[in-house]
Amino acid sequence: MEGFEINPIKKGAETPEVTEPKVQEPAGAQETNPISNIHGLSAEELNDVNKIRITISDTAAPVIVLFGPASCGKTMTMVRLSRYLQGQGYQLIPDRSFRPSYDQNYKNLCDNFSSIVNSDDAASRTDNISFMLVKVVKEGRTICQILEGPGELYFDPNKANQDWPTYVHYLLNNTSLRKVFLPFVEPNFGEEETRRNYVSTINQLKQNTDKQKYVFLYNKIDKTPFVISPGKVHLNHAKHQVEVDYPGIFARFKNLNPITSLWRPEDFDFVPFQTGTYTQPTSGSLVYIQGSDRYPQILWETLMHCIRG
Repeated sequence: MEGFEINPIKKGAETPEVTEPKVQEPAGAQETNPISNIHGLSAEELNDVNKIRITISDTAAPVIVLFGPASCGKTMTMVRLSRYLQGQGYQLIPDRSFRPSYDQNYKNLCDNFSSIVNSDDAASRTDNISFMLVKVVKEGRTICQILEGPGELYFDPNKANQDWPTYVHYLLNNTSLRKVFLPFVEPNFGEEETRRNYVSTINQLKQNTDKQKYVFLYNKIDKTPFVISPGKVHLNHAKHQVEVDYPGIFARFKNLNPITSLWRPEDFDFVPFQTGTYTQPTSGSLVYIQGSDRYPQILWETLMHCIRG
């Protein structure tokens, strides 16, 4: 991955088709429940996050886990990568069994996934995506699965040690699944304490998933001074800036194998990314214009290397 160069960095809605059933919430839930804005949860799940149910029925295809805080760009990364893969002849097929049948929001997302992903107002229409599991299929064979879950469920910016719900532990501890984790980082993210807590969460992730693959995704690379041209970045400068902004974030990812560490000192990949640009017309939804194909191409090539390696 060091062959991808990028310049020094500066420091620093609606979804017509998707409707959601009303959930009877207890009085005061809106004020006290930090996940009350997550779409599709049943009343039982909303009242107790440990009741949240997911099912990954295909244990043969690797799972690409988008991992990061709320609003860090996971959904739009899925959109951008999906568009790129469709252009390369892949099919993107939502897994309808991932969430229980009572989750009508998820059913509607599955029904309308292609139109949502490919619409100009994708940035607004994806607001209803909380959970999503999408299969990447080529010539009838599932290459991998891309999973997104709400960041609020595993990262609290005010806590160094997170209490993850049962469904997260199910994912982390499911040894029958091969997983590639994509922790998201970005320039100018939060306050210093929030970044420290996020590093603690990443360390906790590594501790619970030691034998998995990791690809750090540096989103919003276009907001940094490390870009030479679209898709060409000063990668070492970018990675150093992440270490400055998130002290200790790579500390647990040292390659301890005395042989392979000679040419690969760190046990992770690092990929720059940009989803595109967003403009707000005087009337109407936010307009999304996708960025260079080079970014999703680099990401996909890196993921394929992780899966095949």
